Amino acid sequence: MYPTFIKYNYLSPLFESQRKKSKGFIIAGSVIAGLYTFGTIYSLVIPMPTASEELEYKTFAPIFAAMIVPGLVLLCIGLVMSRKVNAALRYETILSGDKNGIVEISELTGQTGMSQEAVIKELATLFRKGFFQGCTLQLEGTPAIIINDAMVGEMGTGFAEVRCPKCGGSTRIRAGSRGQCSFCHSPIADE
Repeated sequence: MYPTFIKYNYLSPLFESQRKKSKGFIIAGSVIAGLYTFGTIYSLVIPMPTASEELEYKTFAPIFAAMIVPGLVLLCIGLVMSRKVNAALRYETILSGDKNGIVEISELTGQTGMSQEAVIKELATLFRKGFFQGCTLQLEGTPAIIINDAMVGEMGTGFAEVRCPKCGGSTRIRAGSRGQCSFCHSPIADE
């Protein structure tokens, strides 16, 4: 779903690990719940050749049914984690397109279709859990996300395409700031 070769501007390394964990929980939960659901149905529905064997299989049905629960718990944990990962990715996209270093919550409500309270609650959770780097959540005054490396003024507004002196690759960084080449990871700067 998310290519691993993308370099994110404001998502911390925690994002990638949480993305992988959520996929793992979803897969494991689905497999466990699916297998035990099949076992439950099989033990109840499939007729056995003799009455004694049928009785033995039916005694396993409650055990199989009970084992569906851990699979569903893993699946739910994975879905909750996936929801946070998707929200962080959505905000990363919005932050990466910012032109002045300040993204007000009112801008985010228009772009996400959520209420201001819901956006603030979601962002507070994501920031508290460490999903973002290079920016801070400001709740005093006008609520906003402040991008730490954005410079205010004519020279620092927006982004610049900077060509790496080492490999020649082009990387988009905040105008007037320093960064890292997306290709060879050499230090680059917009001067």
